[in-house]
Order: sequence, then C-alpha cells, then structure tokens
Amino acid sequence: MTATHAAFRRGAALALGAVAVLCVAWTARLTHVTDPWADRLIYATMRWYVDHPGEPPGGLMMVPGADTVYPSGLGIQGRVMGQVARAATPAVQQLLTMLSENDSAWTSPSPEPLAVVILALKALALLAMALTLTWWMAFVAVEWGFGTAALTLVVLANAFLLGGWAGSLYWVAPLSVLPFVAAWHVMRAVDDGRLRFGAMLGLAFLALVLKAATGYEHVSVVAASVAVPVVYYGARRGAPWRRTVARVGALALAGIGGVLCVLVLHMQRLAAVRGSWTTAVGAFVRRSQERTFGGAADQVPFAESIVKYATFPMSAVSRLHLDLWMVVLAATVVGAVLVWRGRRADAVARRAWAAGITVLFALLSSASWVLLAWDHMLEHHYINPVSFYAPALLTLLAVPGMLRAAAENSAGAQGASTSQGSGA
Repeated sequence: MTATHAAFRRGAALALGAVAVLCVAWTARLTHVTDPWADRLIYATMRWYVDHPGEPPGGLMMVPGADTVYPSGLGIQGRVMGQVARAATPAVQQLLTMLSENDSAWTSPSPEPLAVVILALKALALLAMALTLTWWMAFVAVEWGFGTAALTLVVLANAFLLGGWAGSLYWVAPLSVLPFVAAWHVMRAVDDGRLRFGAMLGLAFLALVLKAATGYEHVSVVAASVAVPVVYYGARRGAPWRRTVARVGALALAGIGGVLCVLVLHMQRLAAVRGSWTTAVGAFVRRSQERTFGGAADQVPFAESIVKYATFPMSAVSRLHLDLWMVVLAATVVGAVLVWRGRRADAVARRAWAAGITVLFALLSSASWVLLAWDHMLEHHYINPVSFYAPALLTLLAVPGMLRAAAENSAGAQGASTSQGSGA
C-alpha cells in the first residue's frame, strides 16, 4: 500500500467518523421542530398533493389550515416533498394530515407510518448537513491541521440547534452552508491557478438560485459567505484591495442575478394565482416590507429580542455554554487584534492580517440578515441565530489553525534560508 493510499484511507475513516459523531449527536433533535409553522407548510403541501391530482395553484406551497397558497416563496422543496407524499401509502397520507394540523402528533402514542416516512426524510436531511460540515472539516484539516478540525467537530456536535434545523424539511439547511464550504475549495483552486475566477461566479449564481428557490430567508448571508475565502486569499497574497473589492462585487452581482431569476419565476407563478403580475408583485413587495419594517416590534420588545439573541446557546456541554454574544465578541476582538498585529511587514503578520480581516468580514456576513430583515429578526429569534454558524462561527474556529500554519510556514522559510546560507 502506497503512502498516498494509506493517507486516503486514514482521511476517509476520519471523515466517516466525523459524520457518525454529528449524526449521533443530533439524532435526538430529529423530532424537535425548530420552526413548527415552517415545517407545517411542507406537511400541508404534501397533503395537497395527496388529495388533488395536479399541483397546488401556481405550484406554490400551501398554508396549513387554509386552502390558500403561501405567497412568500417559490417553495421548490414543497413540490419535491409533495411528490414523495403522493407515492406514499394511504396510512402515511392519513398521518400527514395529522402533522399538517397539529405539531403534537409527534407525541402521539403510535405514529408508526409517519415515523417511517417523515423521520426517514428528516434523517436524510440531517445526514446531508453532516456531510456538508464534514467536507468543511476535511478542508480545515488539510489547510490548517487536524487539531483545528477536531475543535470544530466538538463545537458542532454540541450545537443542538443544528440538529433541529438540519432535520427541517422546510429549511433545507445544507443549502445555507454548502455554498460557504464549496467556495473555500473552489477559491483554493483559483488561488493555486487550477481554476479561473469565473468558477466562483458560477458557484455564487448557482448557490443563490438554489437558496432562493427554497426560501429567501438568509440569502444575504449565503451570498456574502461565498466571498469570505476571496477576502482571505486576497489578503494572504497581499493582492491589491481594488482587486479583492472588485471580485467581491462581482460575486454579489452573480448572486443577485441568481435571486432575480428565481424571483421572476416566483412572480410568474404567483401571478397565475393572483390574476396579474401587478397584483403578484404588489403582494410580494408588501410582504417584504413587513419582514423588514413590519409590526413585530410592537409584539416583541426590542430589548427582549436582543437578550434572547445574545444568550442563545450556539453550542453547549453541560453548563458550559458558547452563547451568541460570546461568538460575536470573540470574532470582533480576535479580528481587531489580528488586523492590528498585521501592520508589521513580514509573512506571519500578513497571515495574521488575512485571518483577522476574514473573521470580521465573516461576522458582518452572518449579521447581514439581521440588519436587512429587521422585523424577521425580531419575530423569529428562535431560528435566525443559525446564520451565525456559517460563516462567522466556522471561520472563527479556524483562526488557531490559520495562525499555526502561518508560524510553521515562516519557520520553514527561515530554516530553508539558513540552510542555503550555510551551504554557500
């Protein structure tokens, strides 16, 4: 067995172990509904497909408890789940009605058919999230060491919100994290000269098409997360800031293009329900304004909402909590210190600057949805903190490895220089 094969087998075993750890750690959250009403949208849509021969009006999702469509999103995941429900047995279809009407169906004494189908779908969604995060940890292990990857695994395995979010059939959680992970892999190839930057533009466009097609929530976070590695590699290479800003801007335009493509299709389908494009666009604009400037602040006091955000446990082991305020504070302090340290003109300082500016950019990326959709933030404090896992928390956890790699590269360069001097 060659060294390459041995390394591959060892890496594959570690990756499978990471997937298993995440799945086992999150399994208890499969029946925990992180966002009850959102999942009921899926169940109500599945029920429609069972009861009717065609698609719901406009192919959109159905509102639970009402014979009306959900106008706020294209909801492609509802169509997929609807076809699954249509192919299910009558017993399962009957229990889908239970779920669409009452979340407490999970606690009923004997939901066997439901458990087989719905829990299987949730388990697949959770597995997809575990694979996505394992792909990230594989990148971290190769670039910045196994110790940093192990730290990431410990924190994520105890991030119980991820289990409830990952197992949601509405949120399709991997589509919020996968673009960030894929962007690092692609940008590394761009940095090495193996790919052109156009590959990043294609990734940004595709990522936002998929995310917007399943829901516009957190689209700003997904769009900005794709640019995080662009900032890192640009700063690490000492590239002109005009070039980095231009690349980030190009990614933003590609992402906006993806969202607009979905929005046009969404408006076309909504117009088929509402009778005209004018009515459809007006309804969507009003809904968008409500999510940004709506009246949730009247029902949810600002101070109370901020406290709930700040004390939200991103990860917890017994009484040891990593709350959201700790993540924000750590990212701010670490980023500022590293940027300050990066003023020195040496290789280690440049890597420190790159790590610091990347952490700060990642933090702003995660906070973008809170700032853009203010009312949505106030009303959905139980789900919006997930935007701080990727890219903010994942980037912050990678900083120790970034700095260690910088120190090792500097020591190696100095050793090589000393050897050359001795040989001369």
